[in-house]
Amino acid sequence: MFYGGGIWEYLRSKGGMTNHSRQFDDLPPGGGRGNRFGIIQLSDLQFGENHTFGNPSDIAERLLKDVKKMSREHQFTPVYMVLSGDITETGDPEEFQDAANVIEGLVNELKIPNMNILCIPGNHDVSRRLTQESESGNEQLKFQPYHRFVSEVTNKSYAFEKDTYPRITNDRPRADAQLKIAGPLDFQFEFLLLNSCEKIDRSNKEGYICPRKLSSTLRVGEDEDKLRIAILHHPLHNSFNDDIKPITNASQVGRILASHKYNIVLTGHVHQGYVNVVSFGGQHTIIFASCGSTGINHEKRIDGVQNQYCIHVIDFDRNKLQSIWRAYNPSSNYGLGSWVSDNAFEERNPTIFDLFCINRTAPSRFPRGQNETT
Repeated sequence: MFYGGGIWEYLRSKGGMTNHSRQFDDLPPGGGRGNRFGIIQLSDLQFGENHTFGNPSDIAERLLKDVKKMSREHQFTPVYMVLSGDITETGDPEEFQDAANVIEGLVNELKIPNMNILCIPGNHDVSRRLTQESESGNEQLKFQPYHRFVSEVTNKSYAFEKDTYPRITNDRPRADAQLKIAGPLDFQFEFLLLNSCEKIDRSNKEGYICPRKLSSTLRVGEDEDKLRIAILHHPLHNSFNDDIKPITNASQVGRILASHKYNIVLTGHVHQGYVNVVSFGGQHTIIFASCGSTGINHEKRIDGVQNQYCIHVIDFDRNKLQSIWRAYNPSSNYGLGSWVSDNAFEERNPTIFDLFCINRTAPSRFPRGQNETT
C-alpha cells in the first residue's frame, strides 16, 4: 500500500522510479554488488506466545534462505540489520532471549557484524511487569529487558543518555576486501535511533519524540557527505490505517529532521508496508518507508495482509534507494510456506527512489504541488 496520491506518476516523469528490468540492464559482468549495500529491516517480530513462527521461533531459517536468494538476484551485500521495534510481545526477558537467538543466528550466517545491528524499541518492548515501578521514579526501568537484549546482540554495553538519542556514524562499508569500490571512499552512513516509546505507560499508548533532546543530538556534525537515516517505531505520517496514528508531535519532528538533511526515515508499527516521499517547505525531501509486521499472527493483521520484511538497497553507482518488499505466504512451497514478492505493491516492487544526497547534480527540490508538502 502507498500513501501520497500522484507520487508514482511524478516519479516516473522525473526518472525517480524505474522498473526491475531497467534497473539492472547496465550492471557490469559478474555483478555489481560492490557498490550495492543492503539494509535488512525487520519490524514487529513480536516474539512470544502468539508469534507466527512458533515459540521458540523457527523464522531464522526461512528468512536466511530468502535474504540470500534476494542478495543473488538483486546483487547486493547485506551490511546492516534494522529492528524497528516491537521485537517482543510483552517485553518479557524470555521473549527477548528467543529474539536474541534468532537475530544472532541470522547476522552470523549473513556475515553482518554485530555492531551493525541497529535497534529501537516499540510499545510492545516496554516491560509490562516493570512499567508500574518506572512510573514511581526510574523512568528507564521499563526498558531494562530491552537494554539487556541490545547489549547481547550488538556485543557492546548499552549506555542510556538522558539528553541525547543514539547517533551512529559509520564509514562507507566495504562489501569484501577483494571488491574495488568506485567513487569517494569517505562517504558515510549516519543512523539516528529514536525511542518513540519513552512516554508510554499503562495509561498512555501514543508515540512521542522529545524535540529538545532531538535538537541537542543533532547540534553538531553537519557534514554533507553522509546518507542520513532515522529509525523509530511509530510513524511520522498518516498511513492507510486510521486506527494507527503518527507520533503526537510528528510535524515538528519531521521539520527538525528535514532541517538537518535526513534522507530516509524507517518505521514500523502499522503492520503493513508503505512508502512515501514528503517535501518540507520545497527545500528538502525525505523518503518515509514503513515495514509491515514480520512475525505477528493473523489476528493482529488486517484481513489479507501478510507478514512482511523489507530490504533497502543503497546503490551508490545509480544514486538510488531500492526497497525490496517481501511477504510470507504460508500456502506457497507446496504448503510449507515461504517468503515471496509482496503483491500489495503490484508492479512497483521493488520501489526505487533517487538519493539526492549522493547525486550532487540532481535537482534539490520537487515542483510545487507534485508531491506532499509539509
